[in-house]
Amino acid sequence: MFCFHGFCSIFQRHKKFFHAKVSSLPNGKEWKLEEKGILEFSDPVSQIKFELPDFPELKEDPSLEIQKINQTLDNLKLQFEQSQQEHINLESQIIHISEIRDTQANSHLEILKINKQISSFKLQLEKLQQEKTNLELQIRNTPKINQQLDDLRLELNRSHELRKSLESCIVEMSKELDDLKLQLSHSQGKQKELESRLEKMPFLRDYAYQQDLQIDLLKVRIESLENRQI
Repeated sequence: MFCFHGFCSIFQRHKKFFHAKVSSLPNGKEWKLEEKGILEFSDPVSQIKFELPDFPELKEDPSLEIQKINQTLDNLKLQFEQSQQEHINLESQIIHISEIRDTQANSHLEILKINKQISSFKLQLEKLQQEKTNLELQIRNTPKINQQLDDLRLELNRSHELRKSLESCIVEMSKELDDLKLQLSHSQGKQKELESRLEKMPFLRDYAYQQDLQIDLLKVRIESLENRQI
């Protein structure tokens, strides 16, 4: 029910007392502690002895005891300074850990960038591989294409030769047609001349009839040649 503050030897009776606060429970038989009481002692020597278990009892030579106390205080001060240095070292380690984490985060980002570049390079490599495959296929098909080109060239040469032959035939047929037209013109002139003579000389009618037949044959031949020329 009490909290103890301070330290006191068995020979020291000086203390302060503060009452505790309690309240009764509804059953009327039990109590509830609301606030603890306080016992406060004021013996500094006892307090030092409690904090420092190795603190010696005061003897007849107080200067020696004071030196020991000072030595103890120096040791405590040294321990405190060491603790501060350890605290500083720990903070520097924490900062170093933070830097390492930042470095790891940056490294992770760099790894992600590199992986993205690798993926892009893989896509480009696949495209190049496909292009290579297409080129190899074209190279394999090149002999067939060359053969087709040779066949087309041969066919073209044949067409040129046939065209030349047809052109020469057309020229010959044109000459022959011109000759036939000239013969027809002469025959028509003779026919007119014979007709005029027939009117005067009946015995020439048979000859004129034969000339008419020849003229008709020439006309038929001319038409045939013209159709062939078309």
